[in-house]
Amino acid sequence: MDRNRIFALALLLFFFFTSALADHLPDPLLSLGKPENTLAGIDLTSAKLQDVVRRYGTATRKITAPNNPDWTGYVWEKSALKLEVGLQGSADLGVINSVYVEGADHGSIGSTGAGLKLGDSIETIKKIYGTRFQEIKQRQVHQERREFMGPAQSHLIVLQWKTLEFTLMIGLNQGGKIEALMLMPPECYPGDCE
Repeated sequence: MDRNRIFALALLLFFFFTSALADHLPDPLLSLGKPENTLAGIDLTSAKLQDVVRRYGTATRKITAPNNPDWTGYVWEKSALKLEVGLQGSADLGVINSVYVEGADHGSIGSTGAGLKLGDSIETIKKIYGTRFQEIKQRQVHQERREFMGPAQSHLIVLQWKTLEFTLMIGLNQGGKIEALMLMPPECYPGDCE
């Protein structure tokens, strides 16, 4: 797992998780269905940065990490919507290691491959993915979200799959509606995940 993903996950765990949660969800919480591998039309099993640029145009801005020169973050800001894509490696051959969306868009940019979208409720999460997930509710505290650090809501749902541990983080508002989605591939992906 690269340093940025480790740091992002550690930060999320520190701020949001009330129970002790390691890198992986406990076996009884792992989803049994087909792993989610697509968010905003970006399939983490095959998409390259060029595919994202073809779909959404040139990124609004690009971010680098001095402590990890192989990682670059790309941000697209559209009206009422933000898309972030983390890339490990070069722009032409690199692997997309995170996709994040937030806002109010209900089109394909704000939805998963299975059809969960921004604005949906927890009932829709259960209908699409089942009831095996980690739910974290924490008393609301004012916190500014840092880019590429996942959802910052105080009500989170975390899904991982038993077959391949793709991780889907879902941030819900106080009304129980989805405001943010983040998808990451397994730490062993695209290598040997057995």
